[in-house]
Amino acid sequence: MSRAYISTVDTKTDRWEVPYQSSYGDKLSFEFSYLPNKWFKKIHKQITIECMSLGKPSVETLYRYNYSLKRFFEFLKEYNLKIMDYADLSHQITQMYIYYLQQIHLANSTRSVAMSALKWVVEHGQFFEYDGFPEGQVFDGDEYQALKQDDVLRTRYIPDNVMEQIEIALKKENNILLKSIVEIGIDSGIRLSEVLDLTEGCITEDFTGKPVLYVFSPKNKADRYIPVSNRVKRAVQLLEQYSEVARKELATNYICLYWQKRNIRYARLLQKIFRDKLYRFVKKYDIRDNDGELYPLTFHAFRHTLGTDMLNKGMSMFEIQEYLGHESLHSTSLYAKVKDPKIESEYKKLGFIGLIVKEISEKEIGEGKKNDTETLLSASLPDGACQKPINNEGKICSKFNMCVICPKFITTPKHLPTRVYKPANALVVQAITKVEKYTAPLRKESGLPYLFLNRIRNVKGYPVGIVSHANWSKNFLRPWLQKHNLRYKNGDIADFSSHTFRHACATYALKGGASLETIRKLLNHKSIRGTQHYTHLLQEDVRNKFAKVFNEGAVLVGKQALQIKEKLKVINPFKGKTIEQVDKLRKAHKIQILSHGLCLHHPMRNEPCEGDGVCLGCRNFLTTPDFLEIHKGRLKKIRSELASAPAGGPYENKLKTIEKYLVGIIDELETQVNYSGIDNHSDYNITPIEWEGMA
Repeated sequence: MSRAYISTVDTKTDRWEVPYQSSYGDKLSFEFSYLPNKWFKKIHKQITIECMSLGKPSVETLYRYNYSLKRFFEFLKEYNLKIMDYADLSHQITQMYIYYLQQIHLANSTRSVAMSALKWVVEHGQFFEYDGFPEGQVFDGDEYQALKQDDVLRTRYIPDNVMEQIEIALKKENNILLKSIVEIGIDSGIRLSEVLDLTEGCITEDFTGKPVLYVFSPKNKADRYIPVSNRVKRAVQLLEQYSEVARKELATNYICLYWQKRNIRYARLLQKIFRDKLYRFVKKYDIRDNDGELYPLTFHAFRHTLGTDMLNKGMSMFEIQEYLGHESLHSTSLYAKVKDPKIESEYKKLGFIGLIVKEISEKEIGEGKKNDTETLLSASLPDGACQKPINNEGKICSKFNMCVICPKFITTPKHLPTRVYKPANALVVQAITKVEKYTAPLRKESGLPYLFLNRIRNVKGYPVGIVSHANWSKNFLRPWLQKHNLRYKNGDIADFSSHTFRHACATYALKGGASLETIRKLLNHKSIRGTQHYTHLLQEDVRNKFAKVFNEGAVLVGKQALQIKEKLKVINPFKGKTIEQVDKLRKAHKIQILSHGLCLHHPMRNEPCEGDGVCLGCRNFLTTPDFLEIHKGRLKKIRSELASAPAGGPYENKLKTIEKYLVGIIDELETQVNYSGIDNHSDYNITPIEWEGMA
């Protein structure tokens, strides 16, 4: 902090008004009157000035420490403990203080700040060897762990009926400032302090022309880019127009400004002023809860509601953490406690969308339906049947890959294995089949049920035993690598353990679009933290893909491909940005590498995603020559299925639609590649494993 600010402070007074611009106002108030004697007041003022000069901790942190320390002296008074200086502080007293904090109703973070404030001042005095401080240790390092309790969200998830009342009220509201800020809060979930710190030009566009919001967090001193809805874009633009005159008069870039009637001047909107406006908004439109009480709406409740909805939309903890700007996963994890009960109650209301019957017959599906052999054959699906042909509603369906959540879907108990058991990779099936056959005589001889059996060579009689996993890499894998002369790109012989395949499986599952939670279950990780490790392995690959795909000369195919190319030529959103900013923009786009292309969909833009399989015709789908061979393989498989599909039914329609998309994609990719003068796809190939020779 500048010494010019410190010079304005009168250290003889017990209340300092430090000029400092923030969403709290134009100044921060430091209070010392609660300290019990002259020594405490003198030392606290001295240490505060020293830290302001050093700039560590920050002024906002010093401000929080100042008012949080009041709890410690309230504790001393309540327990009738008298200390003349910090030299009288003991380990026993700090333990009593921990117990005191545990008993009062506070959030974990508030308790932690109260303890941090005490440790800060004591350890500062000990480090600089000031008089009046303890010579030995009075903290054992376990304070924060002891203060942790099962935390809950302090503000409530806003119920749907209350949110409906808020949306109706917003349509009637004429106050542009209030209306715009509330709309930003509902759709983006950013903190009130972050909204009030928005500046002119904070809305930009990505390479598809969709809005991205630049957010600076005064709390974390960090910035981020987040994709937002068009409503947020309009709200920000309205604030920019509304504040134009005020910005010129105040010579500022902030857009949350208003006219003070009493002072007859423009000023920045402060948190306490906005909270009062929000309370009057609720009262004006009579927004009430289920009990008929006036709803206690807080701006932060929009953030918690959005965080919960993001989980319900399938976004991972890490994506939500990044979007909302949480420093740790602790805050993000609180939303999961709201998620499960909400989803459970919704599903109880919903039930199964389609129809479950014992068998597909006139008795089960009702009279007056077409259930002749030809109709039932055309209606058949791999895991059930479609009611459209049966109800004489036609055989064409636009939602051709959404059967399982369609009300027209019928399934029966005989299809249960299809629903419960997921098919394994063809290579896995082939491998297990061969092993079963190979070790069948050994299982018969030994009576052991296991697949992986061999004869134990160092035991007399060579009895049958289970293959030792401890020596598997040494006895089987490494000799196999050497036998086939498999090498890394640098020429060295490949050398890795069987566990490497586990990492490879997880990494390529992520590349294929699987969620972290799905992979956690697949790998049987106890915690998702173990699974998160694999995301780091992908970052360089995604960065390279991002840089290669989103440039003017890239070969792209998709409904937005031409728009993206033109956008990059005219207004490149990455131009003039630092490497760090470009990376933040990339993460904000939430680009997902699928098994057959790239997905540009982001749940926070309120764009519906119809799920895998509909990707080919989706405007958020892009593909490149990387995936050309994959598309050709899928086309071959689709045509094979078409040959045996029931003629004239929804399933045949689905396959023909996919075939049409694939043919168009393959033709366009090959045309662009040839036009670009690329003779081969070596620059685009996805190498499954780092070393060559696998084929």
